[in-house]
Amino acid sequence: MALGLVTDTMGFIRYSHIYEGNIRDSKTLKKTIKDMEERYPSEGHCPVIVIDAGIATEENLRMLRSKRGTMYVYPLRR
Repeated sequence: MALGLVTDTMGFIRYSHIYEGNIRDSKTLKKTIKDMEERYPSEGHCPVIVIDAGIATEENLRMLRSKRGTMYVYPLRR
């Protein structure tokens, strides 16, 4: 089981989703972003997405780069 969690700048939970244990972490980002876009359409601010190394795949980074106005932070792999 894995927990997807989104907080606001004050640390309050805005979204959570429990994923089954057989789903790779890297496969959860797209659903989380889609759910957030549906729940909070254009609130007029830029989200900052912080992801760990397990989610920072090339596919996910390309998807984040394609979203205008989205900033993201991830660890560099060596």
